[in-house]
Amino acid sequence: MRTEWKLLTSSEITVILIAIIALYLASAYSYLLFHTLVEMIIIIIAVMVFMIAWFSRKTLGNNYLLVLGISYLFIAIIELFHTLAYKGLGVFPTQGADLATQLWISARYLEAATFLVAPLVMKKDLKAYSTLWVYVIITTILLISIFSNVFPACYIEDKGLTTFKIFSEYLIVGMFIGALGLLWKERDRFEPPVINLLMASIVLAVMSELAFTFYIDVYGFFNLAGHLFKLVAFYFIYKAIVVTAFVNPYDLLSKDLVQKKHMLREEKERFQELFENLSNGVAVLETLDKGQSFRFKDINPAAEKLSHIHKDEVIDKDFTEVYTAVHESKLMDVIRRVWESGNPIVIPEIYYRDSRIEGWRELYIYRLSSGEIVIVSKDITTNKELERSQENLTEMLMVINKILRHDISNDLTVLSMSLDAFKENNDPEYLKMSHKALNRSFNRIREMRKLENVITNQLELKPYDLHDVIAEVSKNHPIEIDMKDNCIVMADEGLYSVVDNIIKNAVDHGHATRIEITLNAKNDGSCSVRMADNGIGIPAEIKQYIFKEGFRYGTTGNTGLGLYIVRMIMDRYGSIAVEENGPSGAAFLLNFKRSRNNVHEPKKKLPVD
Repeated sequence: MRTEWKLLTSSEITVILIAIIALYLASAYSYLLFHTLVEMIIIIIAVMVFMIAWFSRKTLGNNYLLVLGISYLFIAIIELFHTLAYKGLGVFPTQGADLATQLWISARYLEAATFLVAPLVMKKDLKAYSTLWVYVIITTILLISIFSNVFPACYIEDKGLTTFKIFSEYLIVGMFIGALGLLWKERDRFEPPVINLLMASIVLAVMSELAFTFYIDVYGFFNLAGHLFKLVAFYFIYKAIVVTAFVNPYDLLSKDLVQKKHMLREEKERFQELFENLSNGVAVLETLDKGQSFRFKDINPAAEKLSHIHKDEVIDKDFTEVYTAVHESKLMDVIRRVWESGNPIVIPEIYYRDSRIEGWRELYIYRLSSGEIVIVSKDITTNKELERSQENLTEMLMVINKILRHDISNDLTVLSMSLDAFKENNDPEYLKMSHKALNRSFNRIREMRKLENVITNQLELKPYDLHDVIAEVSKNHPIEIDMKDNCIVMADEGLYSVVDNIIKNAVDHGHATRIEITLNAKNDGSCSVRMADNGIGIPAEIKQYIFKEGFRYGTTGNTGLGLYIVRMIMDRYGSIAVEENGPSGAAFLLNFKRSRNNVHEPKKKLPVD
């Protein structure tokens, strides 16, 4: 935090007072020595001001200080001529004080005009080199007019200052006062330390010029006072520009530019905070090889959590190296299309799975002006689960409605007609028909209960030992089981119903006596199961229908819900399919997804982030 600012510190005041006393003593010894010392200090300060302003012109952003800095180089040049021309130094042939006075007044005109014009060009598109050439021309004209005796006389020996000199001093004072007013109007464009120092310098310049209106002798008191005021005025300029450039360089910039830089910094901090706290994952990719490849430049914490990665581990890595399954998708084509066209693309829902993660995502991909690609990823897995559950619930209600309206109603009609016929004919066959219809209804009600449990009791998936489940379920069926290897799969209690229905289907419908079961645990954590029986098999023409609700085939067909329920349960765990098992029998293929998310896997897979 910056400490409270003062125009002059106590130590600076002490040094200035000591310098003034020393210079006064020097003037008592030799006024020419005093004058030369003061002028050389002024010239050095002026050159330093020019160098700071010129070499920082591209970043300065402040036309006032730029014009002031350029002008001080030429003020220093005229001040140097003034010093060399001073009476008694003997550099130039003339022995009088007029030449030095003319040079002094021309330097003051140039300085006052600069202070007056500088506020007026603050909002202009100022060219540094053009401004430099303007001062070259003006300074050249002034020097030529002075050394060719065109410039009006300013001092006459034994008489003192000319009317032109006195009038010029008052005019210059007026110009400085006007410059002070204009600068005050533009004060909001400067940092407080700089504006206060500039205004103090102008006030001291006014006092200096007033002192120069009273002297008669160029070695007199008012001449000395005028030079001391001028020296302190230049010190304020030195402190405003030279010292500030090294201690607080941002104070030299236009306040508008400073405010913009502050706003830019605040916006950057705000963006970074937003970036770090977004609930959606954000990945920034750097473009390489003209859009042929991309590597990570930044990711936010949400992306780390969503993709189970750490920022330090993926920065500067190729996108496809982190998301290995992207090779199987068309997402890279989408990213390249965004990079080439510059048009953002929204992917409402895609599914991604690799050895590390899996799930549903919504993606928004766009290109920055820098050419970098931004991928915003939202996890919609939960929404897809709810959507799937809603679809299953709707489907279940439709099935239950159909069973109640049609199947059970038909069974009840058969039961009623069979009982009526038995009463009339006392034929036991009608009782058999009644029992058959009643049992069929009971079976349907039991299957409906299973179906209800599948939909309404979708518990969180947890690890199950598939070998143990199959061994336990197979005890309830008169069939030989030959099982190889083992898998730990993510499932719930519905897994028992899946195994039971497949074995029951092989026994009741396929008349199988043996089932060979192969369990294959994969490196990515998923598991594939093949359950192949030696029964009569499943006709090719009905394979596509066996998992549909209510499908029955042949005389052994029951409710038509068993394999339908199996399919609905396996939709949660992964997938199920059927194929021939040569030379005879049927084979059910069960694929269990890797444990992490309870999602429904689509046929097509696309990468996530």
